Order: sequence, then structure tokens, then C-alpha cells
Amino acid sequence: MANTVVAIFDEIESARQAERYLLEKGYLQSEITLKTAVYKEQPEGDPEEAHEPDVLEGIRSFFRKLFGEDDYQVTTYHRASHNRTIVTVHTTSDDDAEHVVSVLDGYGALNVHETAGSYHPESDDLATESRAAEIKSRIVRRFPDNGESVN
Repeated sequence: MANTVVAIFDEIESARQAERYLLEKGYLQSEITLKTAVYKEQPEGDPEEAHEPDVLEGIRSFFRKLFGEDDYQVTTYHRASHNRTIVTVHTTSDDDAEHVVSVLDGYGALNVHETAGSYHPESDDLATESRAAEIKSRIVRRFPDNGESVN
């Protein structure tokens, strides 16, 4: 089974340091992607209106492909990625995925649910919120034949 590890960083330099470390440990450049989600700034008004629709939809589409029909996860990661750096690492084993998670977390991956928590104030599931508080880097398991997520 293939895995995609996704993490979001506040600082691009922290993401680059994690990338360099993974490359030094033998991961291939083709397995690692860094994408900084930068949008136009608008001093007043709704920040959503300030963003370019194509950029916003591209980021949302990426998370939709990654998380499938899980709208909560798509929205949470999409919102948390605004003006931050998204790192994805593709692995072929669960052990490698767990290693990547510890590396990305160690270099400062954000707790996505804390970062995007204000976007989901209606959540009152304490067990889910407690578990979510632990999540920084996330492993998404995928079937190699069709790329479908197994969350």
C-alpha cells in the first residue's frame, strides 16, 4: 500500500530543513513536494474574497484528491494551508510513513486542527477533538492501483 504524508508549516525554512533531512536520509526528490500557498493580501473585508479563485480551487482540489469525500478534512486542511507551506511525501511502506511523520513533526509541522479550529466551531465531539489535538503530520493510505484514499 502506498502512503502520502501531508504536513503544513508556518515557516518555509522549517519545511526546507525537513526536506533536506529526508533527502540526506535517502528519500528521493520525486517523493517530496513543497508548495507554498500564498494569496493576495487585502487589508479589509473578507479574506476569502481577496484570494484568486484559481489558486484557492487548486489547493482545495489537491486536498479533495487526497482526502476524497471527507469534506471536513478537505476544508480543515485547505483553510489551515492559507499563506503556509504544504509538504507531501510519498512512501511505499507504513514504517517509512511513520518515520516521515516524526521528521516533519520534529521540524515544526503545525497542528492543523488547532490552526483551523476556528473554522469549525460547531464541532462538539470531545473524543474527536482530543484525538485531533495530537495530529500534526498526517498519513493518508492509498491503494496503489487506483490512488483511492483509505482513511
